[in-house]
Amino acid sequence: MHAADGDLNRWEQVSAYDVPALDGRGDPEWWREWATDPEFGRGWHSINSHLRITGFGINGSTAAAGGELIVPHVEADYTDQEEVYVVLRGRAQFMCNGETFDVDQGGLVYCAPGVARQARALSAPTTVLALGGRPGSFAVWSKPV
Repeated sequence: MHAADGDLNRWEQVSAYDVPALDGRGDPEWWREWATDPEFGRGWHSINSHLRITGFGINGSTAAAGGELIVPHVEADYTDQEEVYVVLRGRAQFMCNGETFDVDQGGLVYCAPGVARQARALSAPTTVLALGGRPGSFAVWSKPV
């Protein structure tokens, strides 16, 4: 980590696989309300908290074949975020609004806030990153004049 000159110049390099679950999220009991897999949470990676990111959401989930990666949910019921899921390694099976499809390593899945979504690992290990933000909150970069 490099933290010279305060947070505006802070940067950090980590492996997503090594980021631990924080704030109780590694305990399956924390997820009981949503999870269908009694072990969900053990492979959680609290990337937002670990890196102190406040501009967008990013977390990870790792599971063995058949394990739950993304709990069934609709973001409109919680934070109203649109999300992109990135399969970092392995293969995952997603279900979005009842449609099931497989996603290979390197694949992306976009879900608007109202989409019912969930995912399971098809191979071991599979890791998925979830990135989210509220629609309309992104500042489009333009070249300085």
